[in-house]
Amino acid sequence: MNPTPAPLDNAEHAASEALAPEWLSPLLRRRGVSGTVHSGGRVVREWDRFGWLEWARQADLMRLDPRVQMAWQARASELRAADWTVTPADHPDGERYAEHVRKALGLDGEPGMMRRTWGQFIDEAAWFAYYGGLPFEVVLRYDIATGWVVPLDLEARIPSSIERWGEGDHLGPLEQYQRGGGPKPEPIPGDRLLMFTRGQIGTDWTGNGLARSAWAAWYRRNRLVDLRTLALARLGVLAPEVSYDPEALRAMFAPQAMREGGGGDPSSLVTGAVDRAVDNITAADAGERVTLVSIKDALEFRWNTGEKFDPAPLIATDERETQEIYAAFGVEFLAMGMGGASSGNRSLGEVHASLLRRMTIEDADAMQAAINGAWRDGGGLVGMLCQLNMHDFDQAAVPTVEHQGLAPDTFAESLASLPGLAAAGIVTPDDGLESMARSAMGAPPLDDADRRSALERRAAGGDPGARLMARYAAARGRHG
Repeated sequence: MNPTPAPLDNAEHAASEALAPEWLSPLLRRRGVSGTVHSGGRVVREWDRFGWLEWARQADLMRLDPRVQMAWQARASELRAADWTVTPADHPDGERYAEHVRKALGLDGEPGMMRRTWGQFIDEAAWFAYYGGLPFEVVLRYDIATGWVVPLDLEARIPSSIERWGEGDHLGPLEQYQRGGGPKPEPIPGDRLLMFTRGQIGTDWTGNGLARSAWAAWYRRNRLVDLRTLALARLGVLAPEVSYDPEALRAMFAPQAMREGGGGDPSSLVTGAVDRAVDNITAADAGERVTLVSIKDALEFRWNTGEKFDPAPLIATDERETQEIYAAFGVEFLAMGMGGASSGNRSLGEVHASLLRRMTIEDADAMQAAINGAWRDGGGLVGMLCQLNMHDFDQAAVPTVEHQGLAPDTFAESLASLPGLAAAGIVTPDDGLESMARSAMGAPPLDDADRRSALERRAAGGDPGARLMARYAAARGRHG
């Protein structure tokens, strides 16, 4: 087993500079710094209102928002749709190394030796684009049957659990907070981590996630929802009201007051009628079943709307903030049809879809770069597996794990235009072109007996001249 290569720290770099030939020394000298500020293992961003832990908690909270969830699902589904394959190196032992990686990780039809599939790992790893940075600990095991050291699992270390990163240029050791009543987790060395980072600059391992760009719009929209709820509670809820004319009621109850004595003053009768009316409308507003009887021009019931509540401005602002959230995730096509429009523009939607595909390919490229290469801090999973298990280890023989299926298939997209191109003589419908078309459609390859000439294909496509020449050629074949 080969030992893991130690990262070249500042002291070792200075030593190598001192031992180099004098003429080479100026070329080896480091003159600047990355600009990333580290304090106690934490990345400090002077321009950012959140530290790493505060941001991770905000990002977790954003996941509860249905619009953020929809935007993320649309973005993540593209990344998770990629296929992954192992490509051997151009080396005599390249295929042997590649077969080892296939069996260990479960790629290209192999069952794998981890406790979950590679696809399940990719589904979880896609979250790095949401947070900006997501480390995975490579948990190894010894396989007795093969004598190999293989991953038991690639376990995510969620952002909100991270207390501090390594100092300076080093990713590790990564330290986590103590959770629950258990012991504090052990620090994880950098070369036991597989680190996926989106938009990394310098030694800022936290990157720039999609959710961070959407945070401002999400925050404003949350405040807007609170204001809309408050406005609805104050202005949109109907208030029960009893209106009455005291003089009309006195005149109505005057005969009854004369009959009952008491000097003929109907004041107490008027007061009693108004009190009963208030009690009845209060009970009706509370949902009780009561009968309300109005007396025209004397006593009437109604629900007062107060100031008219117009939600249109709040709804329009809500839609604008939602569009910004979708834009931050690169899924602006989800907002098409908003703002009163009955539908979106198809051409614009295709532009958005094409842009989403390109951004997804960039995220997949970042994952691919971390997985491949030499064993190092935060990367080189493939190099690690080969170095631990190949006794004749040669870095040049290490294969690469590559994503497929995200780039557009231009040939498949052009199938609809092939008949016109063939009729115009721009392309020749030969066996090679037909094989490519059948492959793009998922059809089986042609048998030798079914192969046709370009003239026969044009004749089958309805070309009258080609049909006539095909018949002539067939006749010549029959009669020699």
